[in-house]
Amino acid sequence: MIVLASLLTFASPAGANPPGATDFKTVVTSITPSTKAFEIEIIGGDSFVLLRHLDDSTIEVSGYNGEPYVRLLPGGVVEQNRLSPATYLNEERFGDTIPDFADATAAPEWEQIADDGS
Repeated sequence: MIVLASLLTFASPAGANPPGATDFKTVVTSITPSTKAFEIEIIGGDSFVLLRHLDDSTIEVSGYNGEPYVRLLPGGVVEQNRLSPATYLNEERFGDTIPDFADATAAPEWEQIADDGS
């Protein structure tokens, strides 16, 4: 399994608020250790991070508190932990609303959000 320690925002551009103009630009300068299991693309300057799964490994993205946030499974299934606070904080650029049931220490409750490996 590959674990990405940094937080990535997984909002589909079609289903999220359209990106507005900003003075920010995010650039991925390196991935350590180097891998061919996935590729990352920044969309809209800094509005979205697109993570594409390229092999049959399991990739897990950690939330702000180190909890399981998103995982990409072999076969293209992408799941999001509905109990991760990051799930709700990342819905808006300056998200600050976390429902009472969200708990970074709870066992994950996975919900499928995509089937295309990204």
